[in-house]
Amino acid sequence: LAPDAKVLVPPGFPEAVRAVKLEGAAVFTVKPAGEKPLTIRVGDESITSSAGVFGIRAEPGSNVVTIRVTSGEVRVGGDDGRALGAGTAA
Repeated sequence: LAPDAKVLVPPGFPEAVRAVKLEGAAVFTVKPAGEKPLTIRVGDESITSSAGVFGIRAEPGSNVVTIRVTSGEVRVGGDDGRALGAGTAA
């Protein structure tokens, strides 16, 4: 978690819901949890992963979100969104 960053965790995490909200920048290591991927909400965007390591940076005061995938895969924008694999950035 970067300085001045916040991860907001809802009640019921992870049993009822496996989603958090990010403000700032953080690196996530996602362990498999069956059919419950982790979703990170950043502004109006959602980033989802079933397993992997990736970094997310949300630029303060703008809609710019940078994602760097180290391992595994993430999906940006929900089920119909774009998939990013290891070694990619967006």
